Amino acid sequence: YKMSMLVVLVILIAWIASLITIPKESSPKIDFWMISITTTYLWASPEDMDNLVTSKIEKEIKDIKWISKITSNSWNGFSSTLVELKNWVDVAKAKQEISDKVDTVSLPASADDPRITDISTDNKLMFQLIIYWNENEYSFDTLLTKAQSLKSKLEWKNWITSIDILWS
Repeated sequence: YKMSMLVVLVILIAWIASLITIPKESSPKIDFWMISITTTYLWASPEDMDNLVTSKIEKEIKDIKWISKITSNSWNGFSSTLVELKNWVDVAKAKQEISDKVDTVSLPASADDPRITDISTDNKLMFQLIIYWNENEYSFDTLLTKAQSLKSKLEWKNWITSIDILWS
């Protein structure tokens, strides 16, 4: 009985010691094996975005061996392509290969360069907010004033790394 209690006590002390000494991170890097490709082409309709941007990007990257699934959407002036990679792939290597392929795509001259981002907890990019407006309801200056007001309200939050207001 004494021996079994001693073994239990040693195991308990070892468990507590390991719990204290194991390094812990408050926000460890977690890869989701996903890469986001976003492109803006202001004033383009969803059909134009799909034909001139989204489908061209999809066709160029579809044969990359690291990719397991491609999901795309086109909206007014915005294209989003989400690339799901096979698990345990080197994300940096896959991102570079995707980037190289996307660089060869012939996009309209006034379209912005595609933004390629690997999705992980390390890069802090979790969402983008895109605001569209009806010209009959607000003037562009009013919309810009509202966007700048929203930016000033959110800028001081420590969990927001950057806020950009883009327009053409």
